Amino acid sequence: MTKMTISYCDKDFQLSEEFVKITLGLDSFYKKAQNSSENGFLTSEGLVPVQLVEAQSYQYNSFAHILDDYKTLYSKLNKIGNELRREYMAKQVNGMIYYVNYLEGKERSFRNVVRNLLFVDANPVAEWKITRIQQKLEVQLRAAGYSGTVQQMYKRWFEDRKVETADMMSVLTSLIQTAKDDVSRKMFEDIHSIEATPKLVKDVPFSAYADYQAREMLINVDYHYTYEDLKHLVTHEVFPGHFTHMYKREQAVIAGKIPLDASLVITNSASSPIFEGIADCGQIFLGWYENEHDEIAKTAQQLKMCTTLNASYLLNELQREKSEVANYLSTEAFGQENWIKSRIGFIEDFLRGPFIYSYHRGLESLLPIVLSTPLEDKQDFYHLLYENMLTADELKIF
Repeated sequence: MTKMTISYCDKDFQLSEEFVKITLGLDSFYKKAQNSSENGFLTSEGLVPVQLVEAQSYQYNSFAHILDDYKTLYSKLNKIGNELRREYMAKQVNGMIYYVNYLEGKERSFRNVVRNLLFVDANPVAEWKITRIQQKLEVQLRAAGYSGTVQQMYKRWFEDRKVETADMMSVLTSLIQTAKDDVSRKMFEDIHSIEATPKLVKDVPFSAYADYQAREMLINVDYHYTYEDLKHLVTHEVFPGHFTHMYKREQAVIAGKIPLDASLVITNSASSPIFEGIADCGQIFLGWYENEHDEIAKTAQQLKMCTTLNASYLLNELQREKSEVANYLSTEAFGQENWIKSRIGFIEDFLRGPFIYSYHRGLESLLPIVLSTPLEDKQDFYHLLYENMLTADELKIF
């Protein structure tokens, strides 16, 4: 593998600054008259949940002006020297042009929204794939000594592995520290300077959330988790997931190694699937799939990702009733009632409905590349992956 396949020219840095000014201006304009859900948490996020470094922003009073600025920027991208970077920025800017149309209400096809914002397969996960995941889960649970239907076995396994709410803080604190130590040892030595504190929250449309700027990992305690679930959430949200990824991007931008667009985390962009894919590979990076319970939890997590993607398709593309979507998640993913409520609160949001595709589609794009990267190339791969803005297309060369 080539140690560094993406390089940057002066024009790239200039155009990136222009992209950031326009995007921050769009975010500010959208927040003034947004069309998101009534959930206060998601409403406050807007289009740019995280801005890692301070930057200038344009001020807008119309979507038309924003659209013109993006189109002008798009016309200049051929001046970027590196082909991979040029292709990435073309997708990113073109996606933002489409985003403006979506925010204005001009695009009604949910499939088109997913495809043109995230650049992923907008189809639901095939039912035969869901069935295969359930069958795999059944085999794993029987091998672990359980009997009955797959749903009965999973629920009994879940109760056996469940962490009580009273123990959550101590378990999470321990897992976060262990994960941080492993990242420092196996991936990035400089991560020791980052702290992460768990915080228990209620009535939010997510299981866990990386509040990087507050250095807090939020976790929803309206429902329960197994110990293995918590391992997954820690590696996804904190180390070596989102906290680690944002820290490496932040430091690279500050050092002038990469352009300014890396300082923005945008809800629904060409980079979103890889952003989530990196987080979902966290346990693989650390070697945290250690026993049969980890494997069961991994299969159950895959089932939840695929069925939640399908739930968004049912709700937003096929316009099915929430009760039907809730029943689907109950029967196919064996979800807890409050988990289902939280998931529907997420996918019914104007911005997060499409974004849910980033999880499964991001993991399926990144995972084969991660698994095929030779051991001797791991460190170079980690730096390429964490310190550059990418889509699956740029990574396919590996």
